[in-house]
Amino acid sequence: MDNKIKKGDDVICRESHLREDSLWVEKMEATVGKKLAVVIASEYGNWYCRCEETGDCFWYMPQWLEPYTEKGNEEMKRDGNNVAPVMVDENVYYGIKEIISNPVKRATTVIFNDGKIVCVKAGVDVEKPDIYSAVTAAIGIRFAGSNNALKNIISRKTTELKPKRKGTRKEFTIEAGDLVKLTRKAQKDAVYPARTTDGEPHPLLSVRIEKDADREMLVTDVVKEDGKTIAYVNVPEQLKDFEYKVPVEFLRITRKGK
Repeated sequence: MDNKIKKGDDVICRESHLREDSLWVEKMEATVGKKLAVVIASEYGNWYCRCEETGDCFWYMPQWLEPYTEKGNEEMKRDGNNVAPVMVDENVYYGIKEIISNPVKRATTVIFNDGKIVCVKAGVDVEKPDIYSAVTAAIGIRFAGSNNALKNIISRKTTELKPKRKGTRKEFTIEAGDLVKLTRKAQKDAVYPARTTDGEPHPLLSVRIEKDADREMLVTDVVKEDGKTIAYVNVPEQLKDFEYKVPVEFLRITRKGK
């Protein structure tokens, strides 16, 4: 039992122990980082504490707890981290006591207030070691227990967002037989070259779509011209004697053709 903590003291639990001990139950997650009041001690040395914010009471192992300080709590809130913040208060479990930088060996050693020491060495592919990154890595390793455990957490918890291929979706999906409409950007200046239904250029060279600008049109052909993908379209409800020649980036599919 920690003699520094006694009945009636205010304490705090900085992190979850759900994966470590059966004494920790899921409802205790809501008490992490919250102010706790020590109610009573068991014969086994554990503390029965009440969370002021939630009103719940749970048993905590003594090594999970530390004295609650207003200074440490305010710094924790300011950092935006309610679990295991980097603190300057000497009573904080994950507080940093000293940081030793060794540029020659490309190593940074972090000594924590609880006596734990973590040494981080820059990889061979790192041109200029960054002490901020090294200290951040040390805190992560201290939190996870080891470098491998930290890598495992990162691997399991990371979701990679795939970049959108801007400007290529329409190029590869619009096909002859699709029904399309002009995009809003294309409707502002709806003047496009045209060709007659027999494939010859239209006599006027460029034709203003005008009333057809917001109508659904049928793609009759998709071709490559001067490095651009061009779609020839007309209005199905009123078959015209010419087709509009529109770059595919100015079109959006409303229905796929068969």
